[in-house]
Amino acid sequence: MKRRAALRMLFAGAIVMGGSSPAFSQTTVVLQGDPRAGQDTHIAQASSVQNFGAATLLLSNSQSNAQSRLILRFDLSGIPAGATIQSAVMELYYASTRVTFSEALRLHRITRSWIELGATWRSSDGVNDWTAPGGDFDPAVVASANLDGTVNVWKQWTITSLVQSWLSGPATNNGVLLESPGQSGNNERRFNSSENGSPTLRPKLTITYVASDLSASTKAVSSATPVAGQTLTYTLVVKNTGNGPAGSVAVSDTVDATKLANLLPGQGGTLSGSTIIWNGTTTPALNSVGTSPAGDVTLTFTARVVPSAADGTVISNQAFLSSTTQSGIPSDDPATVTLDDPTVAVVRGPGMVLTKRILELNGTALPNDPSNPPGVSGASSAAAVPGDVLTYGLFFLNDGSRAAGALVARDGVPLHTDFVPDAFAPGKGIRLTLGVSTDLTNLDDADAGIFSVSSTVNPDDPLTPVNGLVTVILGTVSPGASGSIQFKVRVR
Repeated sequence: MKRRAALRMLFAGAIVMGGSSPAFSQTTVVLQGDPRAGQDTHIAQASSVQNFGAATLLLSNSQSNAQSRLILRFDLSGIPAGATIQSAVMELYYASTRVTFSEALRLHRITRSWIELGATWRSSDGVNDWTAPGGDFDPAVVASANLDGTVNVWKQWTITSLVQSWLSGPATNNGVLLESPGQSGNNERRFNSSENGSPTLRPKLTITYVASDLSASTKAVSSATPVAGQTLTYTLVVKNTGNGPAGSVAVSDTVDATKLANLLPGQGGTLSGSTIIWNGTTTPALNSVGTSPAGDVTLTFTARVVPSAADGTVISNQAFLSSTTQSGIPSDDPATVTLDDPTVAVVRGPGMVLTKRILELNGTALPNDPSNPPGVSGASSAAAVPGDVLTYGLFFLNDGSRAAGALVARDGVPLHTDFVPDAFAPGKGIRLTLGVSTDLTNLDDADAGIFSVSSTVNPDDPLTPVNGLVTVILGTVSPGASGSIQFKVRVR
């Protein structure tokens, strides 16, 4: 019947010390249950097996041998784990009384779990008995309120330390029991329960606390579209958006070693395999991280995209943070609208594809058999004889996602052939098609084509054959762009 208590946020303000600037902010919440969420009842010695969990009034009575006691419990799950409780005040609305003399209603910590619709003077849950009739509770009085003949007022019990202990050990939160020392006479006092018809007059617990919150911490990368071999800088900003310092902060970041290499952490970070770790020992600023933005701590590391990374390779990784009150908090990529997402970089690079085939024999086009490499068996059964002229074609395509810059195409003239210098026009033996067709001169001049002959072969560059080299300076080829280079040779 009773689950999570309702939370009403009152304020998140600033506490000003000595009239100066704010020292820190606090959050105040009110836990005030309803018939579905409030947990409270009273247990009566005179009706030892009767449950009053659905009653609209909580009855207290100090009459000897006919006592009634109140038991209540508040759900603290809405308070951040590790919060420091500044104050906690429980209040009950004192609705009516049979007597006017003064007596204390004392508050104790309950030491055994109980069920609202099962608890009686004898039993904690309708099945299992209390260790002693009247409830299991710590005899130490946590707080006390004076009751007299004045009604329709709130009565208060300050239980700051008790709430702090419950927050530190949620399993110990069995609630509170209120009782008055036994004395003669029917001394019944009545308080509104969580089933009462006036929502604002139901039992409430007002808590003021401070707490840290690292969930807004970010991790950015210097380039979301790097090229293979590029060095990236990752920047983590530890942000505490709570209202109290975050103690003993630790940050770990594991990268994919198959995609990133040469990891170099900054700010004292240490490297263990492919995991970078920062903590208060390596980075003293993490011992206590103040509130954002003044308290932000920036951590960085560099990493190099492996040269073998192909176009489209996704590099995704995420840092995780912990403190004395939080653990497993993921970093957030500030470049996206998604919360708590990994930081992603996608390798973008040129993907040049080059195909070469013999296009013509003595000006007659040769078929291209797609089942065989260009210009080989199956394409043509004719044999070249001395004097024949062959037209070679080099076809290129940038199928990557980034422009290819400073491209140079080179092809050696086959042995037993001679380059035809006037293949397309006088002095122009090279044709470049890239958007438009252009016939290029053979000289090392202003246009993009060069035909050269080397007297020796450079052992560091196999593309300097003694029979001649066709060179075309392509420059920049945009993604998706394609073209071709043609030249002709005469068989010796």
